[in-house]
Amino acid sequence: MTIRLKKAINAVLSHSHISKDMLKALKEAYDAELDITSPTTETAKRIEYLRTCLDNGVSKREAARMLVVHDSRLTQRSAESLVYMNFSGQYRTTMRGTRKNRIEYDHPGPVIPIERTDVEDDESLL
Repeated sequence: MTIRLKKAINAVLSHSHISKDMLKALKEAYDAELDITSPTTETAKRIEYLRTCLDNGVSKREAARMLVVHDSRLTQRSAESLVYMNFSGQYRTTMRGTRKNRIEYDHPGPVIPIERTDVEDDESLL
């Protein structure tokens, strides 16, 4: 079961004004989702574990290390490749490599007007 589906179920169950028909429909949808995704591959389980770690605020590199500890058949390099291929551009948890002291100017300086020349006049172009 995906994390999003778990959150949706918990959100529906937390409301007190939901009817039993709505809960029944949600259960049927959940069972259908479970039937589709029940033969989960090892890679899908690893990606789900990584997503759980990243949703909890762990950095990508640390999530890869945690995956290696969780699944000892996986090497560190393979775990980092899984993180890179599946979560590239997501879950920015660190500001490493960015400048801390950026100079911000209140006034950018004087505006220098640009002289526009007549394109039709050959003498002014030279």
